[in-house]
This record gives sequence, C-alpha cells and structure tokens, in this order.
Amino acid sequence: MTDGRTRVRATVIGYVTAALGLAALCGMPEPAAATETASAKEALRAVFGFRGLTNQCHGTGRNARCGSVKFTEIFRADRQEVSDEISAFSLQWEATCQASGQVVRETTSAHHLDVLGSSRAFADEETSTVDLGNGLTGTVHSALSGRRTRHSGGRSGGFHATIDVTDAAGQAVDTCTTGRVNYRVKLVSYHP
Repeated sequence: MTDGRTRVRATVIGYVTAALGLAALCGMPEPAAATETASAKEALRAVFGFRGLTNQCHGTGRNARCGSVKFTEIFRADRQEVSDEISAFSLQWEATCQASGQVVRETTSAHHLDVLGSSRAFADEETSTVDLGNGLTGTVHSALSGRRTRHSGGRSGGFHATIDVTDAAGQAVDTCTTGRVNYRVKLVSYHP
C-alpha cells in the first residue's frame, strides 16, 4: 500500500517526464531542473507557447487570410502539487448572420483553463455581449475545446459561437453562427 506522498511523487514524475518528452520532441533544451526531477525535490515550471490557424480561411496563395489562434500553457510541479493550465487563449473567428448576411468578426479570449490528464484536454464555455453598431447588440454563446495532438507536440481543437442579435428595444432580429471552427497549433516557444 502506498501513502499519499508516494502517489503525489509518482504523479509529479509522470507529468515532468511528459513535459520533458514534449520539449525533447520539439528539439528544445531540457530545463535546468530536469536533473532533479527524478527525486521531485525541486519545483519545475515550464511555459509552452503555441500558434496556429483556424479553418476559416479566405482567398488563396499570398492573399489567403485565416483566423489565428495563440495560447500559452503553463506547467508546474513540485512535491505537493502538479498543475497544468492554459493561462491565455485567443482565437479569431467570423460568424455569418442569417437574416442580414452581415459577417461579424470577433476574437474570443479565455484565461486560466485547466488542462486535464494525459490527454492534455481543455474546454471552456462562456456568454458575452458585443456592440454590433446601429443600435444592435449581440449575445455571444461560445464553446471551445482542445487537446494534445498525438506524437507531434501540438494541439488541435474546435470552437463554435452563436450570436443572438437584438435591437435597441430588446427584440430578437437575427442569429449569427460560426459553424464548427477547427484549429491546429504548433509549439513555437518553450521557457523552463
């Protein structure tokens, strides 16, 4: 039978091994604390930066323009705790309105999303409002998700937003939607 410290230590070593493996896969140097991680005596902190594009692209060749995605993942481990979070997430998107045909372009940002388990999955849902001009207001219902891309060290995921448009009197006048937006990002920076 193992005590709680042994389980925490094994978990820390597992997460540290995963973080070091990701860094090695991307050709990045081991953090200075790597030599001490087997004993889990020193804390490990690593910051991973990711960038990529969505499948909402317009134009071709040099004129192509796609929505961008960027986020920072922070991994921390010490003898007492392991935590892994997306500290800042940003995704550009567009939604087409049904009645007016108007295209709404926005950026969704999220902060402090927990990354779960060995799949490195994360998700978030939120509701916000946006001023659409001409006395119109949009209530944006959005959901995003993502996870580690197997063997590549990158991340991929999806996003969806629906905008309920109301006029100055609060009457519903339109609905706009993104449909499913897929994204893929690559590791672009690593700081131990």
